[in-house]
Amino acid sequence: MRSRCVVAIGAWIVGSSVVAAADSTPPNRTAQISEPPAAVSDVILFVQERGWQVNLGRICAEFDLPVVAGQCIFKQVSVQEIEGRGDPRGFNIPVHQSANAPYVLIFHLGPLTGEFFVVSVNGDLIKAFYRAKGTGYSSLPNDDVREEFKADLGYWFNNLARLKQGVEAQQPQQK
Repeated sequence: MRSRCVVAIGAWIVGSSVVAAADSTPPNRTAQISEPPAAVSDVILFVQERGWQVNLGRICAEFDLPVVAGQCIFKQVSVQEIEGRGDPRGFNIPVHQSANAPYVLIFHLGPLTGEFFVVSVNGDLIKAFYRAKGTGYSSLPNDDVREEFKADLGYWFNNLARLKQGVEAQQPQQK
C-alpha cells in the first residue's frame, strides 16, 4: 500500500500540488526495484543540503544530547503523510557537527504518541524514547523497539528519492 505525504518546507506544509509520494511499507522483495533503497549517509546528505534549521527545545536535555550555546539546534526534513493516519516524521542532524556527526535523531509521531530514535551515522540504534500526549519522554530499552526502529529508519531509506523530488519541485536548488 502506498501512502502519500507532503514535505514540510521551513514552517510550511507543501500543498497537494507538490506532493512527494511516500511508501511507508517495506518494498516487495520479489518485485523489481528500479532504485536501491538509500543509506543513512544518503539521508544525512539530503538533510544537510535541503533541510531547514529548527530548535528542538528541551529534547536535547531530555535525551542527554549535546547543546551549543544553550540551544538544541538541528537541520531537519519533516514529512507528513496525507493518506493513512497522516503521521508526521522527521530526520534531524545536529547543526554544530560535520557530516561525520556521531548521531542523528529521527521521530515518528502518531495521533497520541511519538517515537524518537537517536541513531548512529551507521544506522545503529543508540537510544529510544517514547512520549504519550500529555506526558514526558520515557526511555525505552533498544531491544523492545528494534522492529519499530527498523520500520521508521526504513521509511527514510525507501522514500528518499520521492522526498527529494518533492523538495526539488518546491524549492529548486540555486545553480
